[in-house]
Amino acid sequence: MRLKFLSADDPREAAFRAAVQLGPSAVLVENEANADGSFAGLIDGAAERPALDPIEVVEDALNFHDAPPRLVLRLIERKVRKADALHLLESGLKALLKFSALPHAARARLMLVGPPAAGKTTLVGKLAARGTTPVARVLTTDIHRPGGVEQLAEFVAVLGIDPERVDPTAPGFTASDLTVPESGPLLIDTAGLDAADTAGFAALGRLAEQTGAEPMLALPAMLDASEARLFAQAALAIGAKRVVVTRLDIAPRLGALIAAADAGLAVSAGSITQHFAFGLKPLTATVLAHHILELAAEKARPE
Repeated sequence: MRLKFLSADDPREAAFRAAVQLGPSAVLVENEANADGSFAGLIDGAAERPALDPIEVVEDALNFHDAPPRLVLRLIERKVRKADALHLLESGLKALLKFSALPHAARARLMLVGPPAAGKTTLVGKLAARGTTPVARVLTTDIHRPGGVEQLAEFVAVLGIDPERVDPTAPGFTASDLTVPESGPLLIDTAGLDAADTAGFAALGRLAEQTGAEPMLALPAMLDASEARLFAQAALAIGAKRVVVTRLDIAPRLGALIAAADAGLAVSAGSITQHFAFGLKPLTATVLAHHILELAAEKARPE
């Protein structure tokens, strides 16, 4: 039942305003004169209101998140059997985007790339803490930012890991300088780059190739969607296959993640806390669909 108070000059105006605000099914259930001669009404708008179209719900939710218009159009135009909004969105995401779990901890050879302050260092700590045997080898190219190496060292010291400094832009640098084993877990933290820094991304691409590490985009969930697409394209150019989103627990919208996935990266996981020992949440089409609709519904709720 939807109830609302209103005031009007006469009962007919009250009924009209009720219909405008709550639809033609609204009923004026209470009506009495105020001291000034106006009329107060209590409106009941519960009678047989039409159900929301699931396609419209999905379209509105994706637009709320600033999803790429082309993706929204492709999703709502899919010919699927009648379903509620959640299943419609879930099946559309599964059909149009890629999803890929993180590699097994003991075999993970990953290089995290992305914008400054994306949470890459924290992610390296979380990935290193997934219980690998042997302990992951950890490298960092974030050697010029004050406190960059120290922050990483603090995260992984409890695991008995001492991160090694790497400068892939140094003249004559080769991976042979690192004596990196051909197998076993390897994690590389990198300095933040601008999406337009092609030379910087190229240097990281060479390091990934030399060490056998897979570049993986670390993307803040609150990044602008158009900027996220540029980072996704830069990461794809050096061989990245997956995207991990950070600050998933506090982001009001998911346009950045959706844009990166639409660009071609597989959605992998979301970081939901700063504590490095836990908080990496696998992101499937089902989980992402739930989160997209929940955030949009929360924003639509009246204060």
